[in-house]
Amino acid sequence: MKLLIIEDSPRLSKTLETGFTSLGFVVDCAQNGKDGLAYALTESYAAIILDLMLPDIDGLTILREIRKKSIFCNILIL
Repeated sequence: MKLLIIEDSPRLSKTLETGFTSLGFVVDCAQNGKDGLAYALTESYAAIILDLMLPDIDGLTILREIRKKSIFCNILIL
C-alpha cells in the first residue's frame, strides 16, 4: 500500500516514514504544500497524512484541491 506524508517537520516526517516503511508500506514524503499537492495530484495513494500548517500552501487548501479533482483516498489530518 502506498502512503503520502505531507509534513514540514523533518523529525516527524522521518519518524512517520520509518514507522510505516517498517510495516511494509511504500511512502512518499513532501515537506511543503506545493510539493505535497503535486504528489497528491499525480500519484495514487491509499492514504495521505496531511499537516494543516505548511509552507507555501496550507493543508486545508490541499484537501480542497484533492477533493476538487475527485480524488477520494483516505486523508488523516495532523
